[in-house]
Amino acid sequence: MMESMYWVLFLCVVCVSVFIFNVIFTKAVLQPSMKNYGSIPPKKVIVFLGSGGHTGEMLEILHTYKDTISKSDLCILCSEENSLERFKNQFPDFKNVKFFMIGKAREVGSGKVSSIKSIIHTFVTISQIILKNKDFFVFNHERTLMLLNGPGSCVLLSILFQVLKIVTFKDYKSFKIVYIESLARCNKLSMTGMILYYLKLSDEFLVQWPEMKLTYPYAKSYGILV
Repeated sequence: MMESMYWVLFLCVVCVSVFIFNVIFTKAVLQPSMKNYGSIPPKKVIVFLGSGGHTGEMLEILHTYKDTISKSDLCILCSEENSLERFKNQFPDFKNVKFFMIGKAREVGSGKVSSIKSIIHTFVTISQIILKNKDFFVFNHERTLMLLNGPGSCVLLSILFQVLKIVTFKDYKSFKIVYIESLARCNKLSMTGMILYYLKLSDEFLVQWPEMKLTYPYAKSYGILV
């Protein structure tokens, strides 16, 4: 139990450090907008598929930008096998694709202890994947786009990849993390959304209902994406 608490404390320290870095340096670093990738396609795209409706929304977004990312090196991070199969069935023509299972940071309705254990397990799993695939995840972030939506694993992914961006500062402005809030959220952000929004763990935070910008002015809206 003490070891679990140390890991949680470590995650909190990393999260706060990333927040401070972003607050200080983000305005000084010009980063491309998600819409700009229409004329200059990203070289590398990292996509997280959560589960259920979150996966459905992300797949619709990928269909919208299919022509833009079809020639990119694509990496799909999945929390469950069903999401992976749905992607393969809907995008059989995508060739340069890597697949990794990272599990779920937290199961719905799980207790505090089990949640801490699953968060640590997912954090370690993602870290191991990054270390084993350094050529893809660590080096050369030129025109890299990361798309996130949905469950709590997005927080861990945002923290880890923001740290990677900080470590490889020369490519910081070319690595963009975009979080897209669910279409179902028309009045209030999800818990994951609130964490990423207030700690500024994503480079671009999108809401799909323009009215949400009145409550969350830091967010951007390009309309309904799904």
